[in-house]
Amino acid sequence: MAETEQKKLRILMIDDDADICQLIKHGLELEGKYKVLIASGGNIGTWLASCRWHKPSLILLDIKMPGMDGFQVLEKLRNASETKYTPVVIFTAFDDPAFKVKAEGLYCDGCLLKSESMEVLKQKIEGILKNRGLLED
Repeated sequence: MAETEQKKLRILMIDDDADICQLIKHGLELEGKYKVLIASGGNIGTWLASCRWHKPSLILLDIKMPGMDGFQVLEKLRNASETKYTPVVIFTAFDDPAFKVKAEGLYCDGCLLKSESMEVLKQKIEGILKNRGLLED
């Protein structure tokens, strides 16, 4: 692996919408700070293996997925030793205040709508990573 690849922070995106995943991956990787990894849907084996193998710096998590929804995934992330303290941002298409309350109760680090601009997403991610000491100013 090239040295520049090793310095990039890894973001794991757990979402069943392939188009959104590719759009976000492209937008975040464009700056060169991040390597975005994708785990499709609520398949526990896929995202858990990705977390263990890649040790992401941050996880972007969709709520509405087939199989296991985002809240169930978040609960499992918080109960797994590998991801207990990994920042998680709920990234959803549904503007429902109840989602935000439920996510905060599961120690989510933030909630964003998929309709937000790429710039807002980048600012949210950078703020969380800087707050955790994972990204310098």
